[in-house]
Amino acid sequence: MMRLAILAIGALLTADKPTAAELLALRESAVRAAVARAASATVRIEAAGSAESLGRRAISTAPTTGVLLTGDGWIAASAYQLAANPAGVVVTLADGRRFAARVAGTDRVRKIVLLKIEAVGLTPIAVAENPQVGQTA
Repeated sequence: MMRLAILAIGALLTADKPTAAELLALRESAVRAAVARAASATVRIEAAGSAESLGRRAISTAPTTGVLLTGDGWIAASAYQLAANPAGVVVTLADGRRFAARVAGTDRVRKIVLLKIEAVGLTPIAVAENPQVGQTA
């Protein structure tokens, strides 16, 4: 009788548990939804300028990405790919429009750069009101 009760409880506990495949599918769905929401706020950044590389001067043209923070053209990006004093920065929006950008500020400790383009009516990134560490999408 005890064994039957344990088997019955075990069956109840496992009946509603999702499988690993179901959990993976749920996670993939959440990530796809987040990417779809962020796509219109993601921008391509191309910069040209001089950079020091092992004592040699070089032209830095490696593209990077950033996100629109506001509808009037404020953009946050990683400063890793941008030269310290870029000669020119061009931002390409998800819809293909291109804008000259200016570097408005740089935090070299956190490796973040703030750019500004002259545009209005842009779609900024949606930010969670109360994000949690480890939260997916």
